[in-house]
Amino acid sequence: MGPFGLTTSKFINIPFQSWELRPEGSDSVLLSITAATIIVEFIIKGSEVCLNALQNATSAVLQDIVGIYMEPTKLVRTLKQGGIDIFPSFDTFVFMPNLTSKHLVMEYHVYYCLALFSLSYHFSWSRWNLAAGYFNIVLQMKELIERRKNTTFQVLSATPYRALFVDCTEVSSVFNNTGIIGTKVKPLLIC
Repeated sequence: MGPFGLTTSKFINIPFQSWELRPEGSDSVLLSITAATIIVEFIIKGSEVCLNALQNATSAVLQDIVGIYMEPTKLVRTLKQGGIDIFPSFDTFVFMPNLTSKHLVMEYHVYYCLALFSLSYHFSWSRWNLAAGYFNIVLQMKELIERRKNTTFQVLSATPYRALFVDCTEVSSVFNNTGIIGTKVKPLLIC
């Protein structure tokens, strides 16, 4: 038999169709990711994470690790070995023609702010982020207050220089990066 090869699209699930980060109980956070072919939920508690749910996966092997907490690097390795690669590397945008990279320091700062406030805020993707450009990250957030019911999401625009709630929604016809009247520009994300 001669040589043969198999090809797959490593980046089939990138960019994500949606994601959300919200509190789950008093000391853990739920991260839900909807990709092109799968839906994955993680629960993050302290320095460990567990696979909470996995839908549309082609392999049932990973169902054995659902609910088992482990270090994030071990979980990433286990998922990749099981054929679930939803963890983009720093250069993924090079291989994806329609994917815009983001300013790396700004991106990490936003991640740290999301982690810091993840027990009291609900964060979600925004359709405006993909077209926002290199120096702008756009996402939705709402504060979770026990006595208030159904608070609505606000659209947050973060650049390396400021963060502000913008006068725009997910159903607006165009993106408006003008700040909402009465809100202050923040030099740090939510701080």
